Amino acid sequence: MSIPAPLKLYKGLIVPEWIDYNGHMNVAYYVLVFDRATDDFFDFMGLTAEYRAAGNVSAFTAEMHVNYIREVKEGDEVYVTTQLLGYDAKRFHYFHSMYHAEQGYLAATSELLCLFVDMNRRRVTQMPAPILDRLAEIEERLDAFFELMRMGREEKYRFLTPERETFFREMAVALAGVNVARLWFMEKDGVPVSSCLCFDYCGRRLLYNSGFDPAFADLSVGLLLKATAIRDAIERGLDSFEFLRGDEHYKYHLGGVDQAVYRMTVVRDGGPSGAG
Repeated sequence: MSIPAPLKLYKGLIVPEWIDYNGHMNVAYYVLVFDRATDDFFDFMGLTAEYRAAGNVSAFTAEMHVNYIREVKEGDEVYVTTQLLGYDAKRFHYFHSMYHAEQGYLAATSELLCLFVDMNRRRVTQMPAPILDRLAEIEERLDAFFELMRMGREEKYRFLTPERETFFREMAVALAGVNVARLWFMEKDGVPVSSCLCFDYCGRRLLYNSGFDPAFADLSVGLLLKATAIRDAIERGLDSFEFLRGDEHYKYHLGGVDQAVYRMTVVRDGGPSGAG
């Protein structure tokens, strides 16, 4: 089954009952929206209401962090994206991002840690195999990215040592946790054929790395996915889309313009060193 990254499961309207005396959605109802997005995430991973009732199991939130970034008002439509950051046999860690559906801006984020609970004993217990398998399927999106990265070019295959992959994987998860990482895939018949990893930061989208299946090179799947990421950046109102340094032809085909890159080293000119 094809799984998007990040997941986009919840969409809803801001209703009058959620508006406070400041004329915008009250802080408590941001949590309610995220809770509904969590319900949709549970359904997606197989932890449905029917499943919970049949097995007398559930999930308890152990930790939650909410960042309120921009206000939303009555009648606004919002959607929530969800990214799985990690899991083990008894818990899962995920991240929600709430966006204004029409204007595209980020309104709030929420990071959560949930525990799988046996309701008979009300104790944390191991998740059954079907739930763990579903979480593994979601996490495999990063595996697919690295595999396509290796396939795309010989030099990337040599570059991506196990140590470097571990570093990049941890970095991608960490930046996803602060809503910076964007992982894109293009699929054919449900199979990923190209991917790219971008970072959205300070109004810019930075293309960090990409890969594609050479069997589909004649369809320009790598170029098409980058063009899609550029179009999305424009629709979101970002100021620029930037590539890593290099003079590959595709960058100019997509409108790239050379920019000077400087390195500056600052040294102390005489005098005492150390903190005063």
